[in-house]
Amino acid sequence: MQITGHLEKRYKSSWTIVIDMGRDPVTGERKRIVKSVRLDKNDRKNKQLAEKEMYKMIQELENGVYVEPSELTVGDIIEKWYEMHCLVNLEQTTCENYRYIIDAHLLPYFSNIPVQSLKPFHIQEYLAKKKTGSDGGKKLSNRSLQYHHDLLNSALDFAVKTLKAIKVNPCNDVERPAKNDPKVNFLKPWELDTFIEEAKKYNEDYAALYMGAAHTGMRRGELLALTWDKLDFKNKVIYVNESYARYRGKGQQKKGTKTEKGKRTIPMTKEFAKFLRRHRKEQMKYMSLLDDEYHNNNLVFCKKNGDPLSLDYASSLFSEIAKKLNMNVTLHGMRHTFASILLANGVDINTVQEILGHAKPSYTYDLYSHLMPGKKEEAMKTFEAVLCTVRQRSGNGKQKKKTSGNAAKS
Repeated sequence: MQITGHLEKRYKSSWTIVIDMGRDPVTGERKRIVKSVRLDKNDRKNKQLAEKEMYKMIQELENGVYVEPSELTVGDIIEKWYEMHCLVNLEQTTCENYRYIIDAHLLPYFSNIPVQSLKPFHIQEYLAKKKTGSDGGKKLSNRSLQYHHDLLNSALDFAVKTLKAIKVNPCNDVERPAKNDPKVNFLKPWELDTFIEEAKKYNEDYAALYMGAAHTGMRRGELLALTWDKLDFKNKVIYVNESYARYRGKGQQKKGTKTEKGKRTIPMTKEFAKFLRRHRKEQMKYMSLLDDEYHNNNLVFCKKNGDPLSLDYASSLFSEIAKKLNMNVTLHGMRHTFASILLANGVDINTVQEILGHAKPSYTYDLYSHLMPGKKEEAMKTFEAVLCTVRQRSGNGKQKKKTSGNAAKS
């Protein structure tokens, strides 16, 4: 289909661009695009500019990159992206987190800005205000700003590729906030027993959960969802494929693991296997004692009556105990404790990543590379040893050559 265009005079120095795209093959209706332009007060110059704009439009239409004028705002784009992409493709907990960022932060700033008028400056200004708190809210960390940037970037990509509302994503020209060095708080190996013993004084059910966290590096939700059928005592393996999460208005519910990499097997230490057997016997005792009042969910870590433990209380109780012991660590820090012990004792970072269930090795490396003492020194010693070996071989070769030469002379 041939695309043609012409100009029509409107007012003294105003022209209308008329693009004829032929007839629609389905409806048979003639399709036209009409756009009024007034780019300069000088009529002759204005006509030249209008012609230039017309040819640009025709070229964009032929290349399939033309974007029609739109009254959509950035707020409209974000809402459409959320409804058509997030709710369809993302986990419910992720959607809830995004919804909070959208309502509390993005919409108050971007809601009424026409998306075709959005500039990189607007986004940069938004990030700066959130960083300094000059918008009247609290200051946000670089990590939080990264989430905001990524969310907006994804919504605007959706506007380019799916809605065809803009040609280029303005976020492309806005630098993503830099990463802060992650703060990884963890317990020393000798502090673990002290913490677990103190936890038993508070609540034995949650102390067992903390024992699980220390010996497996599993996430809080994964431990709470772990069932006895996922433990293979013969092969000393734990199968991880479920987790608990909290949903707004629905409470605590089971779901799949955080990522596909989260579905994994974790070797079981002998000490932890012995603990689990003792723990199971204790659980069976309460099952028999409570009889019909026991709620058998087959959970490894649960209340005395079989009900699931609380995600929130697991964290708050842990923090309470840590504060009493003057230990600067959270429940999630038990994952860091587990990883730090492995890395400090020579376990390679890819193995640690597989056990922890991180989606990418780079994330594990960013978190824990500083916990691998002596790796740089070890690398340089290896380099030095190689050079010494090469030089020795080279020296021996020269010596042999010199000796054979002297023999020939004699």
